[in-house]
Amino acid sequence: MQKKVIALAVAGLVSGAAFAQSNVTIYGQMDMAYERSSTNDATAANTGVSRNNINGQTNVIGFK
Repeated sequence: MQKKVIALAVAGLVSGAAFAQSNVTIYGQMDMAYERSSTNDATAANTGVSRNNINGQTNVIGFK
């Protein structure tokens, strides 16, 4: 009996997606930056460094 109740509860949660709105607008502001830098100093102490960096500041996103 307990398994049936759990199964019905899970089925109820999953079926909520069937009633989702068909037109969704994503709005907001994203502040992103990509930076790539590399050095080719092939010395004994440094064999060259390559760096990729993604920075994000305050991001605001919403759905309506």
